[in-house]
Amino acid sequence: MRSDLGFALLSTFVLLSACDGGGQGANASDTANAAASTAKPNDRLFGAPCIPLNAAQWSAWIDAMPGTQGPTLHVKGVGIVYRKDWAVRLTPGALDKNKPPSQHVDLTTISSGPWQPGDPPIEVPVELAMPAPKEKLAAVAVDCRSGLELVRITDIKTTS
Repeated sequence: MRSDLGFALLSTFVLLSACDGGGQGANASDTANAAASTAKPNDRLFGAPCIPLNAAQWSAWIDAMPGTQGPTLHVKGVGIVYRKDWAVRLTPGALDKNKPPSQHVDLTTISSGPWQPGDPPIEVPVELAMPAPKEKLAAVAVDCRSGLELVRITDIKTTS
């Protein structure tokens, strides 16, 4: 049990090192599953820590049911916070220029105070509904701080 905790802490340190610069960093989606429940936010990031996410907890689908105002892209997942007074939200991001394109959504953590090392992770459900792009999507990318990809969802179903 203690060796698992040591490994988790070491993984946390490595993941936070990738998020440390506040700009472009390593792609966290490859390591998100391994450390989603052990990562801690970096206090030096101005109120918006990048916390690795568990890709298995995220989904995206397009609602193309007749009678609506057009197809709607739904993104649903679980964010992680370390205090009950923190909040997580999803906002629409850019549609990239790849063929086929990927729709980016931004995950923002709103912190109202610093975390303490003993604070356990708290999973918070988060959802977004937005107009679906006209083109077929290759993926939905959940980003932190404009470009650091946390999760890539490639299985996008359409309901009609």
